[in-house]
Amino acid sequence: MKVVLVEDHQNLREVLTEILIDEGFEVISLESAEDLDDEPDTHSADTFILDVNLPDESGFSLAQRLKASRPDIYVIIISARTQTKDKVTGYLSGADVYLTKPVDPPELITLLRVRESKNNPQSDSLCLDLKKQELFNEEQSVTLTRLETQVLSALAKADRNFLEHWQLMEHFGAPEADMGIATLQMRISRLRKKIQKIIPQDELISSERGLGYRLAFPIKIT
Repeated sequence: MKVVLVEDHQNLREVLTEILIDEGFEVISLESAEDLDDEPDTHSADTFILDVNLPDESGFSLAQRLKASRPDIYVIIISARTQTKDKVTGYLSGADVYLTKPVDPPELITLLRVRESKNNPQSDSLCLDLKKQELFNEEQSVTLTRLETQVLSALAKADRNFLEHWQLMEHFGAPEADMGIATLQMRISRLRKKIQKIIPQDELISSERGLGYRLAFPIKIT
């Protein structure tokens, strides 16, 4: 997925760009609205991350312009402005999401993954049958173990699709003291490989800085 980032703060722009590239996104990183207007490659992007306080044009105005010309694009506004009136202005300007700074990278990545999955009919129809212990879509399926089914179901139902290491260990049937991080990583790796038989993408279950794991796509529980 191609993402356009418009942020005039150099350090933040570089950090976010590096994070997005590491997650596998194609990124066009720009400093101003003028740069965006002058960059022809942005025409093929469907997702825009816009700072509000840009040097030449407000991010609100830019979001409004972009949405007026291409209503189907996805716009995330990032801003240090936290008041309700600013958020309302952002949404009225066409933002799909309004994030306050400092931006939480895992939250941003999750938003982009959900957007990506909605653009992919294959992943959008992904279902987990708890009784059959089967993950499937319209084209194919994969059989999971009982514990893998429990873990995937727990991730799908968790807040922001995130569980800490100790929570995952419990769903795998062992307390933290008995399992250990290395064993958890091995089991998550096995689960990833099974999921990739249906969705051939990397980091379907992403590690969050040594804290836990996040599910990067929606699942319907049946």
